Amino acid sequence: MGANVSVIFGMSHPWNCAAGALITAYAAAEVEFNLLLSAVLDISIYEMALLVQPYSASTRRDVFKAIVKLRLPADDPKRDKLLNFLGRHKEADRLRNHLAHSNWVNSDREGAFRPMYAQARDGKAKFFGVDPTEHDFTVEEVQQVVKKLQQLIFDMRQFKKETGYYEVIQENMNRTRYD
Repeated sequence: MGANVSVIFGMSHPWNCAAGALITAYAAAEVEFNLLLSAVLDISIYEMALLVQPYSASTRRDVFKAIVKLRLPADDPKRDKLLNFLGRHKEADRLRNHLAHSNWVNSDREGAFRPMYAQARDGKAKFFGVDPTEHDFTVEEVQQVVKKLQQLIFDMRQFKKETGYYEVIQENMNRTRYD
């Protein structure tokens, strides 16, 4: 047991480019959720930003899910679509969190890298990414998740247009005061 701890350096490395693309797409999807939920609640995106600011991404998604279920009837097709969007976004959580918060080391699998991190709970340390059998990722696998997130963003934007939510968002933006 023991990792080859060559951490990936150099911003132009394909791994770093793929990681940056995933984190950016993940954040862009979060913005789309804020826009959609502001339309569901009929408030401005500025008010929405203030309401969700204290939440982590996973907690924000749970809050969005609860609000959608409270606000839209079970037989409303928009409800199912919004809940589906939330589920699709959640699929990228683990990889996004590893990319943002872990060190990355070479893996034994050709072209793959493994997240390396530690946790301390109840006074005990636990280390991850040091065992060659632990999960690793290739640049191509990260890029596949990026493509899924980009498709999610596209689908949410189309949904806003099809449902009239885009107009609601625009109207609410125009009535916001700045004092």
